[in-house]
Amino acid sequence: MPSRAEQIRQQLGQSVWLDFIRRGHLVSGEFDRLVKDEGVVGVTSNPTIFQHAITQSDDYDAALTKLVAEGLEPAAIFDRLSIEDIRMACDRLRPTYDNARTGSTAGCRSRSGPRSRTTRPARSPRRAG
Repeated sequence: MPSRAEQIRQQLGQSVWLDFIRRGHLVSGEFDRLVKDEGVVGVTSNPTIFQHAITQSDDYDAALTKLVAEGLEPAAIFDRLSIEDIRMACDRLRPTYDNARTGSTAGCRSRSGPRSRTTRPARSPRRAG
């Protein structure tokens, strides 16, 4: 019998995505279980969701201690933690993405905060003036 997520995908043409990401969820196997058993095909996040994950759990305590000891600024710490989580989620979703039928969606989406956009170098080699 197909999972509820698979039924939704078949009947409505919709994919099931999680609207949060949290390190404990990724490393505990719960995220993998949702992908395998419940048909989750993607995850989306943004700075507010990451901030909530970081401040509302102890999932990040060891990483925070290490990054602070390295002397990183808060924005750089936030970027490092969020990028690590997105990479973990993408790695776990890769088989789903590779096996996705044409027209279906699978993957990770993350929106950067305004501070992140202004502190990262541009991807293209543009020069002012």
